[in-house]
Amino acid sequence: MIQNLERASVALLVFAALALALSGTALAGEEKAAATHLYGNHVCPVSGKPVVSDVSVTYENKEKGVYGRIYLCCPGCVKAAKKDLEGLYKKFYLTDAKTGKAKEPKDLKNEACPMSGEKVDPSAKIEYNGMIIHFCCPGCADGFLEDPEAKMAKLLPDAKEFELKPAEAKKDK
Repeated sequence: MIQNLERASVALLVFAALALALSGTALAGEEKAAATHLYGNHVCPVSGKPVVSDVSVTYENKEKGVYGRIYLCCPGCVKAAKKDLEGLYKKFYLTDAKTGKAKEPKDLKNEACPMSGEKVDPSAKIEYNGMIIHFCCPGCADGFLEDPEAKMAKLLPDAKEFELKPAEAKKDK
């Protein structure tokens, strides 16, 4: 009886160790995937250095349904960036980088809600970082804004223009 209990305990420990090891591998893969794209500016507007994904300031114009993140290289740049959030938003997301002329937000024309997977309602949409994103209902837009990078990765998983260059990805960790 005691031997059976010991065997069961050993088997349980082995199973637990294996499960823990596999979950760590899965988490490392998720972190790597999260660091390959950044759906916003890649250059700090204050320093001109590459940005990191966990330092940003938020721009909101709720009346117009416009939201965005201005990414920065370090917490030291936050105060300077907050001085002109609207200007920075327009510079990074509504200005053609080649011509310097104003441009319209890009409509992603997504047919499925990035939150629920349901068919979108044409009136339920927001502008985020210069892109029009459609939802099945206004409530899903609120949920989207809680963690927009993860949802953008679902909408645009292979978008080359949002890939972090190796030097940027390295600094992001």
